[in-house]
Amino acid sequence: MAEKGQMNIDHLDGVVRLREEHEKVVKDCESRVLHWKKVSGDYEALNERLQTLPDQLTYDIMVPFGPLAFMPGKLVHTNEVTALLGDNWFAKCSAKQAQKIVNHRMKYVKSELEDLTKTMKNLKPELGEEAGNNDTAVSKGKQRIAHKPNSKPKLDAVLDLREDEENEGEGRDEESRKGILTEEELLWLD
Repeated sequence: MAEKGQMNIDHLDGVVRLREEHEKVVKDCESRVLHWKKVSGDYEALNERLQTLPDQLTYDIMVPFGPLAFMPGKLVHTNEVTALLGDNWFAKCSAKQAQKIVNHRMKYVKSELEDLTKTMKNLKPELGEEAGNNDTAVSKGKQRIAHKPNSKPKLDAVLDLREDEENEGEGRDEESRKGILTEEELLWLD
């Protein structure tokens, strides 16, 4: 009997550990989704900027001159962009070519977001089911054992359903109607 109880406790520990691992994966997915949404927003802003840069040949700007000072200046060669190819490799390209690179990277970011949301959707229902079964699966205190068919239970757990001796003298009809009201009594209550 003790071996069976120990096996149930080990099984419950496994369920608790599985639930904790699921929660870790969901939290990790949520943090990665936030990261990829931020990256997607950055790429969208970059794409908008790349669309407006080639409109003019020069732009008047304030150039930082030290940590606290700015001086007026001009931006030239606004159609030239240095793009990161990966692994610290850069290439000079036009704004339109840079837009193509940004669009390609945005497709990758969207696919990553879709994969993460699918993973979260797959794991969240399992967490919901486990949370619903949490009350029945894990209980504190000692385990209760059902009584055998012909055994006598402890007297403190027995409820005496026999009628009181003082009610034995009354007729059976009154006892059976004890909780039932007649139509006249119902009208009187209204």
